[in-house]
Amino acid sequence: MARRNRKRARREGVAFPVPFVGIIVLVVSLGLVYVWLDCQCNALGKAIKTLEIEQQDLQKKAGRAQFRWAQLKSPQNLDAVLARYSMEMHVPQWNQVVKLDRPALSDTRLVRSRSHVRAYAGIERDGRDE
Repeated sequence: MARRNRKRARREGVAFPVPFVGIIVLVVSLGLVYVWLDCQCNALGKAIKTLEIEQQDLQKKAGRAQFRWAQLKSPQNLDAVLARYSMEMHVPQWNQVVKLDRPALSDTRLVRSRSHVRAYAGIERDGRDE
């Protein structure tokens, strides 16, 4: 057998350690994931902030609309509107009030009763229903 040439097998320079490369790649990839997550969190935070501002604006608008609606249906305003249009309204009589009984809603029966007039017509005079 021939002898090996050991001079050829010998390499000159520094050998680069493979585990070190793996650690570097892992650290760089973790850094990139951290930066990406930070960007996502910042974007979501901005979106949440704009939605909170929009929610506050909508709550203010809803409050204003509820106030206007309460003013429109106030007794003073209703009287003023009726006077403006020369309309005359009277309180309904007991036989003009129709009460839908809760169980009867499913089979569409109408029930007329004097006992429910006060609850639906909203009148009570001298302790008796009219």
